[in-house]
Amino acid sequence: MKLKLNLETKSDTTKILPMIFFSCLILFGLLIILEPKKPTFSEIENRSLAAFPEVNLKTIENREAMNGIETYIADHFPERIFWVKTKTAIEMAIGSREINGVYISKERFIHKMPAADNENVNGNADNTNQFADSYDTRVYVMLVPTAAAIYSDLVPYGAPNFNQKEYLADVYDRLDGNITPVDIYDELYSKKDEYIYYRTDHHWNTAGAFIAYQKAGEVMGFEPLLEQDFEIEHATDEFLGSRYSNVLYDGMKADTIDIYTSPSGAEVTSVEISVSPDSEPAVYDDMYFREWLKTKNKYGVFFSGDQPFISIKSTAKGGKILVIKDSYANCFIPFLTNHYSEVAVLDLRYINASPDEYADINDFDSVLFLYNMIDIPLNLDLGDQTAG
Repeated sequence: MKLKLNLETKSDTTKILPMIFFSCLILFGLLIILEPKKPTFSEIENRSLAAFPEVNLKTIENREAMNGIETYIADHFPERIFWVKTKTAIEMAIGSREINGVYISKERFIHKMPAADNENVNGNADNTNQFADSYDTRVYVMLVPTAAAIYSDLVPYGAPNFNQKEYLADVYDRLDGNITPVDIYDELYSKKDEYIYYRTDHHWNTAGAFIAYQKAGEVMGFEPLLEQDFEIEHATDEFLGSRYSNVLYDGMKADTIDIYTSPSGAEVTSVEISVSPDSEPAVYDDMYFREWLKTKNKYGVFFSGDQPFISIKSTAKGGKILVIKDSYANCFIPFLTNHYSEVAVLDLRYINASPDEYADINDFDSVLFLYNMIDIPLNLDLGDQTAG
């Protein structure tokens, strides 16, 4: 009789404990859903948090509602950042060196590069060739290798990492003869032992951009200032960039953001930022927005982050240049203001109109395409935007 009682008690406990566990999970999920005033953006991860999904018969039937609720609960889980960091620490402890598409070495985080896409390169090279044929201006192309190329020895053995040097050479070969490449690979690689790429972010830093500026002067026909001509301001040493946001691993030293200014160089007289062709531009007297240094996204100190269109006027005696770019150009562009009376900046990712609606491209002496390799070289869709 005593044995029978113990077995029945054990059987009841086996049934009750899972019920309690799953009831707690359901209750916990409901508390998360019903909790008011949840954040909509995670600054430390630099991304928007999931909103509660639309729930109706259709979204329930195709599981969109359930998947959305799962994502919503995961994004708003109490102390979620702590648990994400704990998960990263556990993965590191068991030997993993790739987390969320980022390789973690002792020296830096390195973005995992996608496979080379030759078809995409052909199309984008054709678009760039079409652009050069459409306008009466000199066209230059600068493609920036990523840290995965310059520090390929830090990529885990056997991990995919295509040869960016060969790939860049192939891209430049596909460009027409009226387009001049600004090949900076060897210059950057020769300085790899210096601090030229951020450790926690996917960008090069201002020192890396300065190396490219020196090469650009040689190719584009202006005499670049020397390093001793600049005063270097260490604007912050607490920058944790985009790759940190991917992994939330605290074992990497934070980055320093430097600002180069030249007392003997040209003076910037105005910076106009336009969000659309028809909008009144916001006018500033400085290229550096230091209020961003108080935020997570400290790289926004350059031009207040990525903007659709910027026009920078300076006292330089040179002509006018248009830079069509991604965010790698943000810390490079200030160097150009020492040599061009106007530096216009166009980011095709943020415009919904033709480039001609922002500026008369034929009015510029030069156009520089400046892109990095993460999104595949010259990942542009100029299409019908070029003039006929």
